[in-house]
Amino acid sequence: MHSNTPALVLEGVFDPITPPAYGQLAAQTLTHSFYVEFPDIGHAVGFHNTCARQIVLGFLEQPETTPDGGCVAGLRVAFVGTGDTEGGGQSAGGSGFTLTAEMMYEVVAPVLHLTPADVQSRVQEGLSVADVAQAQHVPIQQVKDALLAEIKKELNAEVQKGSLSQADADIIFTKVSGGIDDVLNRRGGP
Repeated sequence: MHSNTPALVLEGVFDPITPPAYGQLAAQTLTHSFYVEFPDIGHAVGFHNTCARQIVLGFLEQPETTPDGGCVAGLRVAFVGTGDTEGGGQSAGGSGFTLTAEMMYEVVAPVLHLTPADVQSRVQEGLSVADVAQAQHVPIQQVKDALLAEIKKELNAEVQKGSLSQADADIIFTKVSGGIDDVLNRRGGP
């Protein structure tokens, strides 16, 4: 299908239903399309965060003009608090797998020889998890390895349930792994 009608194509890198490759292909056949890819979102991009809604509204107001996608540069995969869907946090695609701050605190606490509440408290005081690891004399690589092992376990559970393909789980793991240092070094909370 080819069309010259203005079109906005939004994709989330964690979308297991219509992955970015599909959106890129669609954009190629739409001669007046604008393609925007979100690094922290799965399916139904336009509903997940303020940035996406801002781009959609900008496009609807001026469909002939490239929408301002500057807000995408500040997005990243993040651990989120329970119920948080704004900004950087995201469930990974439609899989039901969510990276939460609570999960991170539970996983890293034993490695740091602290309780999850102690880790959360220190992070809320303005430290990063990496700062807490340094204060506890624990190599950050140990913390990172524990967290990545838990993420891998959770993704494998989604694959076993059939809610995520192994290929999609591998893509999600690679993307999350690439952003884990940022999460561990972020001060004041994930």
